[in-house]
Amino acid sequence: MPSTIAACKFIGTTSLGLFTGVSYSLAALSIPSLLALPSAKPAQHVFISLKQSASLHLRSLAAVSFLTLNLAYALSPARARHPYLLWTSLVAGLAAASDLVPGQSLLSQDQDDVNGETVERAVRASQRLEQARAAVGLLGFTMALVGIWGDVFKEGQIICSFFSFYKVLRISQLPTTTYQPPPTNHQLLLVMQFFTAFVLCVSVLLLHIEVAAVAATGTQVIEIALTDTLGGEVGWAYYANISVGTPGQIQSALVDTGSSDTIFPDSTAIACRTKSGCATTFVLEESPDYKVVTPGGLSVGYRDHSKMEGDYSVDRVQVGDISITNARIGVAKVVEDPTGIKTAILGIGYPSNEGQNTSDQPCCSTLLQALVESGEIESRLYGVYLSQRDHVQDGSITFGGIDTEKFKDQLTTLNCPRDNGITTKLNLKLDNVKAYLQDGSSQELMRSASDESHPVIMDTGATAWRVSEPVYRKILMLAGGNEQRPCKEVVRGAIYFQLTFSGYGSTNTATLNVDMADLFSPYAGTCQLAVTVDSSGETLGVGHHVMRAGYWVFDLDNGQISVAQANLEAKSSNVVKVQKGAGGLSKAIGRKTEV
Repeated sequence: MPSTIAACKFIGTTSLGLFTGVSYSLAALSIPSLLALPSAKPAQHVFISLKQSASLHLRSLAAVSFLTLNLAYALSPARARHPYLLWTSLVAGLAAASDLVPGQSLLSQDQDDVNGETVERAVRASQRLEQARAAVGLLGFTMALVGIWGDVFKEGQIICSFFSFYKVLRISQLPTTTYQPPPTNHQLLLVMQFFTAFVLCVSVLLLHIEVAAVAATGTQVIEIALTDTLGGEVGWAYYANISVGTPGQIQSALVDTGSSDTIFPDSTAIACRTKSGCATTFVLEESPDYKVVTPGGLSVGYRDHSKMEGDYSVDRVQVGDISITNARIGVAKVVEDPTGIKTAILGIGYPSNEGQNTSDQPCCSTLLQALVESGEIESRLYGVYLSQRDHVQDGSITFGGIDTEKFKDQLTTLNCPRDNGITTKLNLKLDNVKAYLQDGSSQELMRSASDESHPVIMDTGATAWRVSEPVYRKILMLAGGNEQRPCKEVVRGAIYFQLTFSGYGSTNTATLNVDMADLFSPYAGTCQLAVTVDSSGETLGVGHHVMRAGYWVFDLDNGQISVAQANLEAKSSNVVKVQKGAGGLSKAIGRKTEV
């Protein structure tokens, strides 16, 4: 899409340059030269022929500019729709409409009583018209050049546009001092041929540059859909479809920022043979490339008392359209999950996060790290957009980039904690929680003291929002005093919570508004409140019921989490690659993020 927009801007700008050059050459050279013809009658025929041919080509150039600039505006994401595209296209339309100015048809083909004075008046009037048209075209051309200054191909576009304008002037400087209708028409034909060839060459060049950039830098952005529906259960986890083995076996994997391993249940696991079973399993015998690396090396436990035990192995894993050969995976022969459906796990957090490998075996590279090492994405960065309870649209996760259409306002970047300069946890601090009621009043549910902080882990794999007991009781009262309510009573806009997060080593904060309705999910014919008491007294937990109110960017390389309010009404997508490094996110969104 970005290359299409750039090509439209280039074609529109070049068309305006050609339009200006043709109008200028008509006003300065071609039309005045008609006065040098020996008699009025030949001048009449040449003038009419020249005007008809010039009007046709000028209208075509103006129309091309008008349409392509408007198309560039329409295709651009909302955050990048520059008004100059509309203003420039309007100028192009004004230039095309100049033929409608009354009083310029002073000569006609069937006019017999033509004389030198009549021809001169017509020539002077047409010359003034072309001068005005050239001025209007130059105005639009200048606006377009200024507008594209900040584009990716700005230098190339500006140089090529000036080059095309210069070539028109050079082509226009052909001798026209005698009656030579064919050379005059041929002159305009050369202009159109040059324009067509030039645009085709530059379009191919733009495509070549984009392909070369992908090949040279591993410029890939991998976007996969997320859904919170699996096996009849809705709203209790978010899943992505990935495949493992050769040929690929599709697996529904729970997306988990609270762990780091990619684990698939073995089809022979006892838990997967029960009535509740496993959502998907990996049949090892059907994949000839499967190989065990560390027998018995997998032993991962989670806070909800679920666990997976088995082998660390290698096989082909496909995420979106990207396949990773010899990817390190876990194959669970023992699967225990007392909370619900047993599924594969797509761990995309730090290895030291909540999902812990409790065996003595060294942990293998994560799938996220494998995507970086294979050159598919720039860094261990991804954007997360979770679908809402009413399922207006699916969620998505974007590896190596972000979707700028999926959030409102500005991303705020917060630092995760560091231990000896190394970040190992996707934790933030929760400073304040305030409830806003339907009558306009508000209640403060939690506030950190100046010398006290509430560390929280941002965990898409967790269902509940884990809070202290006093905060839980306040939320429960606001929810009607019961954890279960009829789903028809759970409506948006009644009560919402404002959460204030902060990072480590900085003073900035980020706020997130969470509707009370987002804290409920269907369960056994009713809607269940996904808020629980955290009894550990250490790190609280923000699960996906809270997180789906925001758009999240996890940057594991730089140890940062960025957040903005989710755009729940987004109808389109604008996926942007994020370059590695501290300033990559700021460059991707075109402005500095708050850190």
